[in-house]
Amino acid sequence: MSLFARHNASVAAAYEAAGNGAVLIDVRPSRERKADGAPDRGRHVPLERLDSHVDRLRGDEVYVICRSGRRSAHAASALRRQGVDAKNVKGGIMAWKREGLPLADPRSARTRRTKR
Repeated sequence: MSLFARHNASVAAAYEAAGNGAVLIDVRPSRERKADGAPDRGRHVPLERLDSHVDRLRGDEVYVICRSGRRSAHAASALRRQGVDAKNVKGGIMAWKREGLPLADPRSARTRRTKR
């Protein structure tokens, strides 16, 4: 298994992990969440605020999602460099929707504090 593959997860794996206690972070801006939908079981932490959540994420299994997987790949990599066990969700919310996974109402899914 390549290093790159080890740091990626399918949308199904991320959804299951989030149901078992992992943290699923949506790094998209609010306008994208409203336009494309928000992943069920996800927490909204916009990319520009991610650094302020690092200390609360250490010790957690973290999955990072965006629209297509590009921004979340960079975000997950940055989190790993800071000691967080982070994986990128391949294909982002577009793959999430293709797989028919549940969506939350993005108007009610405001930025939530990460646990701790």
